Amino acid sequence: RGYNGGGSINYTYVVSPAVQGNGSLRIEYDIEQTESWGGLVEIGHIANETYVLSGASTISFWYNIEQPQSSVGRGHLRLILLEGSDCSQDCEAPPGQGLENYYTFHNILDEGPGWHKVTVELIGSDNDTAPFWRTGWTGQVGNRVLDLESIKGFRLEFNIDGSG
Repeated sequence: RGYNGGGSINYTYVVSPAVQGNGSLRIEYDIEQTESWGGLVEIGHIANETYVLSGASTISFWYNIEQPQSSVGRGHLRLILLEGSDCSQDCEAPPGQGLENYYTFHNILDEGPGWHKVTVELIGSDNDTAPFWRTGWTGQVGNRVLDLESIKGFRLEFNIDGSG
């Protein structure tokens, strides 16, 4: 989805290239600055069930830059975990406004071609130094702690800042 109708995002599952497993998710995106702060496009998943990550200490993903972004220094990727420990309604409704939204920030879209890996500690709070930060921009306040036994889903957000 594009914020305020700006930009586009498409994804496909491909067999090659892949670092591990049987394939990878290929994402093509175009971000438009539709607000003074910038703009975004995103994809995500919210489950009917709950994912229990309480036995894990980190989460990681591989990414392959085929071509660095054209607006150098302006774009970044956010991995957002959606947590439902205090959700009372709309707990499965995209984009997750009924859930606590915990953000990570990755300035990786300028990197050169090839495979790279991101690993993030599974610790979250409303403190801006936490690996997963509940910014308060979207979602519910909840208990202000990332509860790993209550993960409902995630979003991948591609953002552009407002310096254009």
